[in-house]
Amino acid sequence: MKKIMFSLIGILLAFSALPAGAYNCCKEADVLDRMRDADAVFLGEVVQIDLIGKAEDELGTERMKVLFLASKVWKGVSADDGYVNVDTEALYEYNFARGQEYLVFAYKLYGDGRLSIVGCPRVRPASEAAKDIEDLGEPKVIIKK
Repeated sequence: MKKIMFSLIGILLAFSALPAGAYNCCKEADVLDRMRDADAVFLGEVVQIDLIGKAEDELGTERMKVLFLASKVWKGVSADDGYVNVDTEALYEYNFARGQEYLVFAYKLYGDGRLSIVGCPRVRPASEAAKDIEDLGEPKVIIKK
């Protein structure tokens, strides 16, 4: 019986494994749950992407700093000038493109106040985020460019 159980577990693990380097979000939380958990939620255009080296963890993935110009803010971003720096890692394959607008859910993970995007934070190009934007309701701040 134990042999059969271990065989079944092995088969399930083999079929559920992701290819090396791939990252996949299995189940996405409701957009309002994501907003509640996030430290910042905003719609912003990518104005700059800088590679900042390899992460000092076991994965050693490329780290990036993405500068956004926010246009709508639901949570956690100062409206002083609308610019928001966010750290992320290439592992998550968000495929940010300069000049494109994204709905961003970011988190303060490192205790130093910087915003980061890791895991499955529901980051989407604005062109694919109409339902999420509608569900978020009116933004707290609209920043005129």
